[in-house]
Amino acid sequence: MQGLFLISAGYSVPVTINSEIMLGGSSPVTIAGALSLGNAEVLSGIVINQLFEEGRPVIYNVGFSHVLDMRTSVALSGAPECGLIAAAGADLAKHYNLSSASWMSTDSLFTDCQAGFEHMMLANAYITSGINIIWGIGQIERQLSLSLKQAVIDNDIIAYIKRYHRGIDVNKETLALDIIKKVGITGEFLTTEHTINNFKKELSFSDTVCRSQRESSEQFGGLSIEERAGKKIDKILDKQKTYISDTQKKELDLIEKFWLKKYES
Repeated sequence: MQGLFLISAGYSVPVTINSEIMLGGSSPVTIAGALSLGNAEVLSGIVINQLFEEGRPVIYNVGFSHVLDMRTSVALSGAPECGLIAAAGADLAKHYNLSSASWMSTDSLFTDCQAGFEHMMLANAYITSGINIIWGIGQIERQLSLSLKQAVIDNDIIAYIKRYHRGIDVNKETLALDIIKKVGITGEFLTTEHTINNFKKELSFSDTVCRSQRESSEQFGGLSIEERAGKKIDKILDKQKTYISDTQKKELDLIEKFWLKKYES
């Protein structure tokens, strides 16, 4: 890793300093002990980078952590302890006035309920703690696999979390006291102009999660969320656009070959 720091120095390119601690394996099993070790590793990496290039932008990351499962010896990535470590890492990064990073992962081998609740738990922990860079969209099997279906589901997970953290707007328009008085106790709010003007701002929407009754869902095939995510992938790929020209692609290929050759040497 030190060699990578050296050859990439001098270009003002931001670098992420990771500490891949594993509770009970490569670090103490206690979270506080693991954090003390991880913090020391990240700070040492930052010092080395500053020696190579003073003032180089760095990103602090003890959030790339694992838990050694004492029954299976598997390095877990979706355990709640991973979220706690990353959240504490965000606080440490703020203490040093640095940006922080972490990733959402799962120990599930499939796009399933486990993958969903582990991604939801970790993403919410990271957003709540104020981590600046969160990656791992679509990851399953402890970063060993990437699922496009999971990526689509993760998009909804993040949208749900962002809506929750946006909170409640309280003002004259949202309190709607005049509308409540006008409608009264026997009316309805569906057809009011207030609902038309505000429902898209207040309510969350998704074309992947199920929000229909059983009868209507079965009428249209009764698809699971994984199947609906698959259909959304097909729609996206059918409308796939080319975002870079052939010339740009060739230039990127040359840059990649140059750095791969330089790093290998």
